[in-house]
Amino acid sequence: MIVYMGAIQGKKLEPVICPLCNGYSTKILTKFEKHLNDEHSTTTQKLWDKLNGGPHKCQCQCGTQTLWYGWKIGYSKFVIGHNANVYSSYSKEEADKQIEQRSASLRGRSTWSKGLTKDTDERVKRRSEAISSGVKESFANGRTAWSKGLTKDTDERLAIAATASKEAFASGSRTSWHAGSSAKTDERILKKNSELSQKYSNGDLTQWHSGKTIADDPRIAKFWAARDPVSEYSHIRFSNEEIEKQLENNVSLSLERIDSYRNDRKPALHVRCRTCNWTSKVALIFARTDRCPICSPAGSIGQNQIADWFESLGIKAGRNVAGIIGRQELDIYSLQHKLAIEFNGLYFHNVASGKDARYHQTKTERCQKLGISLFHVFEDEWYEKPEIIKSIISHRLKLSKNKIHARKCSIVELSIQKRREFFTANHIDGDTNALFSYGLKYNDQIVAGISVRKPLHREANTLEIARCCTLLNTSIAGFVSKLIAGVKKEAINRGFNNLITYVDTRFGGTGVAYENAGFTKIGTTPPRFWWTDNHKRYNRFKVRADSSRGLSEAQVAEEFGVVKIYGCNNSVYRLSLI
Repeated sequence: MIVYMGAIQGKKLEPVICPLCNGYSTKILTKFEKHLNDEHSTTTQKLWDKLNGGPHKCQCQCGTQTLWYGWKIGYSKFVIGHNANVYSSYSKEEADKQIEQRSASLRGRSTWSKGLTKDTDERVKRRSEAISSGVKESFANGRTAWSKGLTKDTDERLAIAATASKEAFASGSRTSWHAGSSAKTDERILKKNSELSQKYSNGDLTQWHSGKTIADDPRIAKFWAARDPVSEYSHIRFSNEEIEKQLENNVSLSLERIDSYRNDRKPALHVRCRTCNWTSKVALIFARTDRCPICSPAGSIGQNQIADWFESLGIKAGRNVAGIIGRQELDIYSLQHKLAIEFNGLYFHNVASGKDARYHQTKTERCQKLGISLFHVFEDEWYEKPEIIKSIISHRLKLSKNKIHARKCSIVELSIQKRREFFTANHIDGDTNALFSYGLKYNDQIVAGISVRKPLHREANTLEIARCCTLLNTSIAGFVSKLIAGVKKEAINRGFNNLITYVDTRFGGTGVAYENAGFTKIGTTPPRFWWTDNHKRYNRFKVRADSSRGLSEAQVAEEFGVVKIYGCNNSVYRLSLI
């Protein structure tokens, strides 16, 4: 094969003269290389190195040898990718000059791939796959980025780049790609938020403050204050004198003594009611409420609010009914509808107050034996989502204001934004990430929805129904079966063989709607649990053992000042798609 020296369009072919003998010249590179080999026992690269002080190193000062491009050109200036930020290698004047030259050469032009992606263009897809494969192989062989292990404090190039970037953002000459956008206006941000949320839910990522205390990081105080606006003192240790000062103006509770105080969530204070002489060992956060559980029972306000609303529907209901399931009371009970409601206050229903993992499940089972449907309401969800609670109870009583049949609805696919809006407003657990979701549309309104995700336990070839519900105060006969029909088609198209779903029995659900859609009950899970700080509940993944510090789950929970609170079993249903 003959290679010509000036094989560049618009360039005149110039001869090359051998610098070693001055008597040989040719325009053909391969002949010149043969001459050097035969007459001088060398190569073009070795000769170039000798004459020009080669081989050359990358101008970003990483010390890596650059690529050899032949006698005419010599070596490249940079290793591929190292010239991205010219400020890391040149003075500001020289860098500005290079940037202007690059800009001038590209101004008014666009690359052939502009606007194309690997999903819309086969060439871009092939290139993307090739780059991905090369990068993976490179890292697998032990190669790393030149900057790995370096910081702006240890490497001048990174310091220059960091300073230039900071100044650019400060001056406004550079902005982030998402500046001025939000999840509501940009699908990319919405997708990224959803991906991150799912990773946190799965436990693949942890919060920056995970496992830390105020002693480790002063930002923790602000963090807890933001999560717990009720108490500005959350998770801060106080001396006995400081505790006494905080409680000196209590009207109902007097402080008797303090035992082994650690934080404001751990019971350590002996208090006495000034009215009824009730005594108990409580946490500082409870003592601050200055409320006796006998004279003013915890949760009684929320419980009575539900009972008052219940009776506003024209239904007779007993309060604190004893003797139905033995010694335990039913907070609200309708004999006519065989429906009971248990109001679970977060302080008196967590494990620290003596309610073990099966307390609520056992009460549910005792009711079931008598044909009573027991509906559990947690204190925080009643105060945060009362309309959803009312809607679910109304449905159990067959008192939904709007009644529709699924055959009058059309099935539509929901966008991420529509899915989030619907489940946030209508599902007791809010929204969660999903692979896809569908809704039922009636009179141009979404009246029911279903979302599907990969199971958190990573079961092969299986999808999980993550959320399924109707619009508030709306009863739709057959809506589950109609939505499942759409889900089945999409799941099969995506190559999945099974669908599973979990029915939370704390709402008195029996799973009959899923059985009508072809599902079979395959088992039950242990009682579901959350973490609580007595004000609200947090996802079970929020607290985990910290092996890096040798801390157990219980020790980490104690640091955060949270304890477990349990619900009921989940019934597990499966539908085979093949």
